[in-house]
Amino acid sequence: MRIIKYVVVFLAGISFSFLAERYQSVIDGDTLFIGKQKVRLVGIDAPELKQMCRCAGENSDCGLVAKKELYRLIGSRSVSCRSTGRDFYGRLIAECFIEKDGREFSLNALMVENGWAVSSKYDTRFFNEELFAMKNKLGLWRCEYFQDPADFRKTH
Repeated sequence: MRIIKYVVVFLAGISFSFLAERYQSVIDGDTLFIGKQKVRLVGIDAPELKQMCRCAGENSDCGLVAKKELYRLIGSRSVSCRSTGRDFYGRLIAECFIEKDGREFSLNALMVENGWAVSSKYDTRFFNEELFAMKNKLGLWRCEYFQDPADFRKTH
């Protein structure tokens, strides 16, 4: 039996909704389905599915790799999300979390910290995680070339 939990909290005039359920599918490196809700991970931007990068002298499907990384991070865990609204496309915009060893981890932060997404140009809450990935040459940052996902969308 699947349980879907929705709780709405009003705090200082800002509405937050909480969604917790086993996820249904990963769409790409920054979007997933939880139940029937399409959820876009706030504050991050992962490569598009058809986006390529150049790593170790070879072309790589970095968009597909980012999707697989999000899938790997979730595994069989439940995902809980805290949303502040919807985007232009009707997706919930949220920070989503998994629990591991009794601790809660932000999927958004993990994707950036592992180098498979960048911090959004419009929301810098994961900027320190991006600096960590850059400094340690993790994920996309070990490649000789990758195009910022926002720039890729503009040109394709």
